[in-house]
Amino acid sequence: MELERAMEITRQKDGDHAMVTSELEECVRHRDQTISHLETELQNLQKGIDEMSRELEAKGKDVLRIRSEANAAARSLEDQVQKQFKSELNDLMDQHQNEAQQMLTEFTEAQEILKDKISELRILLEEAEDRYMNRESRAEDLEMIQNLQMAIREAQQQIQKLMDEKRHYQMELVNRETNFNKMFNGDPKVGVMNPLSYPTHKKAKGDKNGVRGSPSIHNRLDPLPGSPFHDGQFNTAKPLPPPSKKFIK
Repeated sequence: MELERAMEITRQKDGDHAMVTSELEECVRHRDQTISHLETELQNLQKGIDEMSRELEAKGKDVLRIRSEANAAARSLEDQVQKQFKSELNDLMDQHQNEAQQMLTEFTEAQEILKDKISELRILLEEAEDRYMNRESRAEDLEMIQNLQMAIREAQQQIQKLMDEKRHYQMELVNRETNFNKMFNGDPKVGVMNPLSYPTHKKAKGDKNGVRGSPSIHNRLDPLPGSPFHDGQFNTAKPLPPPSKKFIK
C-alpha cells in the first residue's frame, strides 16, 4: 500500500514536472519567436538606418551644393548691386554737379543784375542829392532867414548899447573915485566931529602953511576890475557926459 501510494505520488510529481516542463518549453518557444521577430525588426531598422544615412549624406551634399550656389548667387547679386549703386551714385554726383553749376550761373547772373540795379539806384541817388543841394529857396525859408538876420542885428545893437553904458558907468565911477580921493586925501574920517578933542591951533600934519596937501595917488581906492586906468592928473573941470536914458525893450 505504501509502495503504491509512493508510486502514485511519484507519478503525480512526474505529471506536475511534465506540465511545468511543457509550460517552460512553450515559454521558451514563445521567447524564441519574440527574439526572432525582434531580430527581424532590428535588421529592418538597420536597413532603414543605412538607407536614411545614405539619404542624409545625399541631402548633406545637396545642402552643400545649394549653399555653394547660394553663396555664388549672393556674391553675384552683391557685385551687381554694388555696380548699380556706383552707377546711380555717379549719376547723382553728375546731376548734383550740373545743378550746382546751374545754380552758380543763375547766382552770377542775379548778382550782375543786382550790381546794375545798385549802380542805377546810386546814380538816381546822386542826381536826387544834386537836385536837393541845388534846389531853389522857398519863400518861407527866405522870410525866416531875413527875420533871423534882423533879430541878430537888433541883438548886436542892444549888446553894443549895453557895452557903451557899461563903459560910461565905469568911467563915471573912476572919476568919482578920483575926485573923492583928491578931496579927502585918500583917508576920509567918517563920524561926528568933536571940536574939544583936538586943539584948534594945531595944523594938520604935513600942512605947515595951513593948506592941506595934495592928495596922494598911492592912498586912493583901487579901480574897478576891467575899468580904464586914470592917474592923479584927471581933469575934474570937464565932467563926463550924462548916461543914455534909452533902455532896451
